[in-house]
Amino acid sequence: MEIQQVLHMNGGDGKTSYAINSQLQRTVAAMVKPILEESIEELYLALFPECFKMADLGCAAGPNTLLVVSKVVDIIGTKSQKLNRPPSSLQAFLNDLPGNDFNTIFKSLPSFYKKLENEKGNSFGHCFITAVPGSFYGRLFPNNSLHFVHSTYALPWLSEAPKQLVSKEAMNKGNICIAKTSPPLVFNAYLEQFERDFKMFLKCRAEELVPGGRMVLTTMGSIKSDDPLCIWEVVGLNLNDMVKEGLIEAEKLDTFNLPNYLPTTEEVRKVIEIEGSFTLLKLEVFKMDWDSYIKKANSGLDKQERATIIATDIRAVGEPILASQFGEENMDNLFQRFKDVVLDHMEAEKCEHEHAPSFRLGLDCTEMEKTSFPGVNDCRSMLQAFQVYCMQHCYRETNRAADLLANLGRCQDESFVSYESPPFVVMEALNFDTNVVTRSIRASAKWVYASSVEIVEKKGGHGGTPTRTIVFAIWGLEEPEGDEGWGPYGVQS
Repeated sequence: MEIQQVLHMNGGDGKTSYAINSQLQRTVAAMVKPILEESIEELYLALFPECFKMADLGCAAGPNTLLVVSKVVDIIGTKSQKLNRPPSSLQAFLNDLPGNDFNTIFKSLPSFYKKLENEKGNSFGHCFITAVPGSFYGRLFPNNSLHFVHSTYALPWLSEAPKQLVSKEAMNKGNICIAKTSPPLVFNAYLEQFERDFKMFLKCRAEELVPGGRMVLTTMGSIKSDDPLCIWEVVGLNLNDMVKEGLIEAEKLDTFNLPNYLPTTEEVRKVIEIEGSFTLLKLEVFKMDWDSYIKKANSGLDKQERATIIATDIRAVGEPILASQFGEENMDNLFQRFKDVVLDHMEAEKCEHEHAPSFRLGLDCTEMEKTSFPGVNDCRSMLQAFQVYCMQHCYRETNRAADLLANLGRCQDESFVSYESPPFVVMEALNFDTNVVTRSIRASAKWVYASSVEIVEKKGGHGGTPTRTIVFAIWGLEEPEGDEGWGPYGVQS
């Protein structure tokens, strides 16, 4: 059985499709929204890309698929308007395994684009959406090609079930996942598989994200991973009953292990620290019963109605891989049995999902900040000296000298170059700035490659005249002698 071909949600829009049975994921997405907004805003303000590039890993298919893209459009559009910046474009890559129902996504795009145009008009740039089939436990994108990565509920699915569980003899007989009757070596095998996969996930994303890039990962976890009280354990119990009744061969059950692992928060934290590419910026956890999302959406439903919804939701997620092992003809019987016992089992075992909606990860950019952006960090530190200030974007047309220097520096081979006098390429723009916009800078200063410019205006107190400072975010600067009028990163006028 090829996992990549059968590990996907039910496609289409039928009664057991994921498209109409993904209420849990939608509920959690709404809970994660503040974390997403905070991450996108911080990232956008730090990088200001002309085209914001993001990937949604494990996108599935249905109404939830474009939720994150829509939210990112809202966040960037709102922030651009507040800063009086031209709207950025968005390039979104939707990723899942090849068996995913990408056709349903493609069919939904025209209406999505039309809605975006009607709601946003000119307040947002172009939006480009592309599908990228493949496993996220390998490389999907070129180096330094993404600003942001998002994933919801995909990480519990491993690249494969632990091979050692069936290498010689079945070691997890009667179970399809870690269960109460599983021996300790089953837990150890699943944990090792999770650690290998998650390390590879982080390694690949670190290469694909730009320096300073971010990830927001939402996953289902467990309070105690060697006894996770997993909802798939109930499915395994139902399969056991069908084996006893002769409906399913015992060997099919004994040799099947679901590639699914629910880690604890400490297990996640440990892998992130060991792999080392990312800094864990925030990790938040909340717990909920298996049917909490249903009661939240409709508190009037009785126990039987809630059980029906849970059974259909689980079927939408697990039917393809289960049917490939146990037969399509057994699925109706299996999930009817599941519906009859799932909530009784939850109440008896006091089962809860543990969710971690805010694995906010940032690329570890300690060295990058030391070597690439010293001026930007110093400029941000300078703002702390102002009690009241406002910031606005300075367009390249009004600061051609810095723009020309930035482009010159981008193409250079050396990490740092200084000049006793300005390079020829910027003389015309510099003369204009000197004579029209700003006062001249002392000749004793060495010229440098500027990477960006921020204008800061300090408010004058008691009716005084505001002080306007042009702050250069630069690659490096040799400070002039004396202390007349300006510091290493500013020119007052």
